[in-house]
Amino acid sequence: MVGDLVALIDFLGVDQVFLVAHDWGAIIGWYLCTFRPERIKAYVCLSVPLHRRNPKLKTVDGMHAAYGDDYYVDFRE
Repeated sequence: MVGDLVALIDFLGVDQVFLVAHDWGAIIGWYLCTFRPERIKAYVCLSVPLHRRNPKLKTVDGMHAAYGDDYYVDFRE
């Protein structure tokens, strides 16, 4: 998804953007800031703090391990 956002920024013809994100978009926004910081002028994140990425664990699998089978973002099935 970070690659898709970079492609969108490129399509817009700009080098950097002001990014505002919320909920699931905030998680993706944090990853965009982490992996492509040169593309971001500023980031406003609503409701979701930065959770450090574990490169050995997929994000959804980590949420499932932390919150269980009833967590609403469990899309594994």
